[in-house]
Amino acid sequence: MFSIKNFLGELSTCLIRKENLLTFNPLTGEKMFDIGVFCGVKDVAYGDIGTWLNLFKAGGECVFIKEALNSYRSHPAQNTYDLSIRLRLILEWLNYLTIAWLNNVFL
Repeated sequence: MFSIKNFLGELSTCLIRKENLLTFNPLTGEKMFDIGVFCGVKDVAYGDIGTWLNLFKAGGECVFIKEALNSYRSHPAQNTYDLSIRLRLILEWLNYLTIAWLNNVFL
């Protein structure tokens, strides 16, 4: 079965160097913070996956700790349980897989 479980955690649960979140804006020529964007495509349903994929694409060192260091409250009214949002999440992942393949990233 397809799972939309977030094994990495939200961006707020991690320590990320500020300079690793800067991207180049081709319109202005300046560096800017662009959270939730991967290869020019903005997250719609997810708020952080694009940023994670950009960090992984850039390389560098990363440490993943298997044990849970935080937890989230879960309740039936969360967006996660909304079928239309779950479908958007699946479509967004498929979109990211396609973008990654077209850009020779990760696959």
